Amino acid sequence: MDMQADSFLRRVPGVVHVGANSGQERDVYRDLGLRVLWIEAINEVFDELVRNIAGHPKQKSLCALLTDRDGAEYQFHIANNNGASSSIYQFGECLDIWPELSYLSSRTLRSSRLDSLFRLEGIQPSDYPALVMDVQGAELLVLKGAGQMLGEFRFVKAEAADFESYIDCAKLEDLRQYLEPWGFKEIGRHPFADPTSVGGRLVPAHADNRPSLVVRGVSPVHPESRTRPPRLVDKIQKRRQRFFIPVFEFLVSAGIDELLKLFVRDGMTIEVECGDAV
Repeated sequence: MDMQADSFLRRVPGVVHVGANSGQERDVYRDLGLRVLWIEAINEVFDELVRNIAGHPKQKSLCALLTDRDGAEYQFHIANNNGASSSIYQFGECLDIWPELSYLSSRTLRSSRLDSLFRLEGIQPSDYPALVMDVQGAELLVLKGAGQMLGEFRFVKAEAADFESYIDCAKLEDLRQYLEPWGFKEIGRHPFADPTSVGGRLVPAHADNRPSLVVRGVSPVHPESRTRPPRLVDKIQKRRQRFFIPVFEFLVSAGIDELLKLFVRDGMTIEVECGDAV
């Protein structure tokens, strides 16, 4: 985790982490003294998660697929990087960036809403006022499934893209439009890669950190440059003027890697000096 980007965690007593994978952030959360509710959809990965957090008494886990509907059936596709890129959506332009990704299998899972899951398990939203999502394109469905409980969160953090990384996935603008009427305001956006183009090849930023940031430490994606199809390169070049526009476009690269988008509710707005942590 980038603790400058994630310093909002110091302002809350607990976090709901949807798309837990094997709980790679468990020690960071422990060191911050946070209560953690992990939610993971894949049974085999969930079993690993349970083992990993066994020595963390303030952390607990639930096995569930979250969307905006209770009891709906979805084909859930299992990815070849220890499940990190698994999704209910088919791969889209993310394959232009990580062509080595593939789905190994699919299975039918029944979904739950986040608010229904909290009621069923007797969980108090006030214990977990931060929501972190890493759900590979299903972020908007998770938000909708929170229902009125969404207003209980002080912070929402999501991985998303401003291009169709998965077919029909939620994109940055979708999240902004949904969250703003709830009183959320964007306070940070942190790209995983630079829009640096060299002869039609795009060079990842923060190469040393790339495996942990993008694939959460499993089946590492090596940080060397990769040739990408002209379709994506051309799209990026055409939108280059958007790279450093302030407010919602600030430091956002078009069609480059997944992005972190962080919101804060009205009344909790934090003034940030250049170079300061939120």
